[in-house]
Amino acid sequence: GAAEYFVIRHRLPDVDSAGYYFVTRFAEIPSCLWTAVSVVFFPMISERHETGANASALLKQSMLFILLGGGLIALTISLAAPYLFSAVPRWSLYLPYASLMGVASSTAVLRAVFSCFITYEMACRRFGFVLYATVFYALETVVLYGVSGIAYFDDWIPAGVIAWIQGANLVRLPVLVWAIFGFAVCPMLFLALHATKSRRSNEPAPA
Repeated sequence: GAAEYFVIRHRLPDVDSAGYYFVTRFAEIPSCLWTAVSVVFFPMISERHETGANASALLKQSMLFILLGGGLIALTISLAAPYLFSAVPRWSLYLPYASLMGVASSTAVLRAVFSCFITYEMACRRFGFVLYATVFYALETVVLYGVSGIAYFDDWIPAGVIAWIQGANLVRLPVLVWAIFGFAVCPMLFLALHATKSRRSNEPAPA
């Protein structure tokens, strides 16, 4: 979400903030698959929903295409990142951040898959996901900002907890990037539960 850019910009040194921005410009490339698919995905799902046709197969195919295709692109750019950053002298400044390309691009792929699901729900005129997504992204913002600015909560949080968090040195770019990836994984668990619930609801009742 947008919160990560503010957290990294506000809490980390400028060079780390620049490194993250530079890496994520390449890491967002896999999400271009969803950008291309989304142009036709929404009207196709909407039409099938209005006519009563089953659109779940198209959802599964699209999500699988984004996951596998985007994963392949993510793997390619993560392996190429050290060579790519070294090829241009001005980019070599960000070579120490090339190791983050894999997790950052994987985050982009997972978010694209979740965006596909959200678009599917909107095309089917179902908006129950708004509540869950709002709570989830609000929680992500609170955790990222809370941990990185834990000292501001010394009046509400025990000093031992603050000391442990500060001693663990969690406010580092690699830690935050992996935390952001973790928050991208959580919606996948929601999708798994949703798929299980949908499959059970479509099962015929026992005679």
